[in-house]
Amino acid sequence: MVNRYLLIFLVIFLGSCSSLKQKIVKKKQLVEYKIEQKDSVSIVRVSEPIRDTIVVSLKTDNKVVDSIVNSRLKYLTATRSSGSNKFKIKYDTIYKTIVVETQVQGSTNKEVHTDSKKSTDSKKVVIDKKETVKTNNTKLYIFIGVIILLLGAFIGIKLYKKFWL
Repeated sequence: MVNRYLLIFLVIFLGSCSSLKQKIVKKKQLVEYKIEQKDSVSIVRVSEPIRDTIVVSLKTDNKVVDSIVNSRLKYLTATRSSGSNKFKIKYDTIYKTIVVETQVQGSTNKEVHTDSKKSTDSKKVVIDKKETVKTNNTKLYIFIGVIILLLGAFIGIKLYKKFWL
């Protein structure tokens, strides 16, 4: 007798588990493309190297002052260079002048001006189809729980009547 109830329980349990619903979900996605046509103008400015010489005269008519200046500045010489940039300073004792010579490298400046004239927009709708399995089976679990409780109560009553009465 208990075997019949167990067989009925298994048939209901396995039958309800195999009846899961499948659902097809359509997902729409909007893709937007923007195409721009640009017109650009390039301006290149090239500057030539700069060579410059500055002469500062320190000659006075006073021989005492001239001799003091000569004695202090006769060793004044300095030279610096970096790439094509050069700098040189020296004191000329004969002419009593400070000579500064510089050379600056030429440079190139490039400017690009862009003008966007036309733009075209296009829109495209893409539909993705995805198949999903519905896994929310709370009603099924409640049904199985009720059947197990009823079956347990039924078997308990049968055993109680058989052994204790």
